[in-house]
Amino acid sequence: MAMGLATGPALAHDLVVDTTVNGEKFHVVTQYPTVLRFEVSVTNVHPSDVSVLDAISAALMESQGYRFDPPPPVAIPVGGSITYVQDLFVPDRDFCEALAALSHATFPGLGRGVVGITFPDGTSGSEARFSCADPAPYTCWNAFFLGEGASTRLQVLDLFSGELHPASQAFSPPLDALAFSSDTRQLFGFTPSGELMRVSGDGAALPVGFVPTEEPFHAATITDEDIYVGVAGDRLFRLFTDFGGVLSDVAIQAPEGFEVGDLAFNPFDRLLYAYNQSSHRLTRIDAKTGVYEDFGPEVPVDSSGDVNTSFVSDAAMFDETGRFYLFGSDIESTSREQAWLYAVDLTTSAFSRVLQTRVASLPVDGASCLP
Repeated sequence: MAMGLATGPALAHDLVVDTTVNGEKFHVVTQYPTVLRFEVSVTNVHPSDVSVLDAISAALMESQGYRFDPPPPVAIPVGGSITYVQDLFVPDRDFCEALAALSHATFPGLGRGVVGITFPDGTSGSEARFSCADPAPYTCWNAFFLGEGASTRLQVLDLFSGELHPASQAFSPPLDALAFSSDTRQLFGFTPSGELMRVSGDGAALPVGFVPTEEPFHAATITDEDIYVGVAGDRLFRLFTDFGGVLSDVAIQAPEGFEVGDLAFNPFDRLLYAYNQSSHRLTRIDAKTGVYEDFGPEVPVDSSGDVNTSFVSDAAMFDETGRFYLFGSDIESTSREQAWLYAVDLTTSAFSRVLQTRVASLPVDGASCLP
């Protein structure tokens, strides 16, 4: 770990220097964007005399345009100190690692803020270190994420107990079109203004990139190639999750109407699945071409044998076995409150109730959280 370093014996007119980054001698960056605050304190430890700071150097800070104010020479009274502070904005991990590389650290991603001072009777030095880590991942096993309410607070739905466990505070701005990446173990979603956001395991939402669309994203999933696939209006977008770049943008071929609340990626046939509320049937979509196919009978069917055309679902998911789920309203009621999880047979289109749970508020969004 970094620690203060002093050279030479204790002499008259001694000064000591201490350096921290974000209040620590060793700081691990796990959220982006962030701010690294370098704080350098020079203290006069002589018991009776003023000491003069003749010179100070801090290569990393100065490489980012920092200028010491007040500049040396500076007289520091007995027991007194002078503090220099620099705030460095770090937008992403790449910038963090580039900053670390400037400090000539021994290991990649490890940064050193080295400071040295001189005064009439000697020298002193110190350093603080930082490392550039990945954002915290989500750990989950056979569970679903549910985003609830206009402010989009994340909950984890346990498939065994039916309990909801908080996974984040409410986001501002809210997020829609949630999708989970099994590669990075993070969630992705869109703000109403078109900003793709990445949500790490500590619940922090960080910007990835802006995607201009005529209508906001409202349904999405992520494929096994770590490609974000989302619906905005009548168009299907494929996006890179690392920077939000558009891989493809195609019109959804839906002459009979296409209204889906969410998408789910099936890793077994590599197609997207959803409930089409325009046709009251299940639908599958080719992620690359946008061609969709409604299949099976009209659903869901209530206990009297009638199709409940009031059914609505804004969360679609697959589990690790390839079983398809919809979280939606009660098929025995005309209420549009979404509180039931259904397992849906892709061969017969039959709905089976799995569990009931009540989210705090609508709308609802969903994403699979698999090992």
